[in-house]
Amino acid sequence: EFRLSSPSFGNGGEFPSDNRGDEDNMNPALAWEGAPKNTQSFVLLVDSGADDGADAAKATHWVVYDIPKEVSELRDELSGSGASDV
Repeated sequence: EFRLSSPSFGNGGEFPSDNRGDEDNMNPALAWEGAPKNTQSFVLLVDSGADDGADAAKATHWVVYDIPKEVSELRDELSGSGASDV
């Protein structure tokens, strides 16, 4: 079973203000486990907006792709565009 967790906020909780763009817009620390056996890399998409079919606008906050399969966490406060400091 794939599991994603963060020490920055609880399950179903709100992102801390410095991870939402209200302040510094930095990513929270994230960790995962239980990836499928044939995983080659990971992609992480963070967006916000209504999931109930409402017309509320969705916003994409960040996208991280081509995360090596050997990586199982992202530390908090990574750099911006083009960062390779996973």
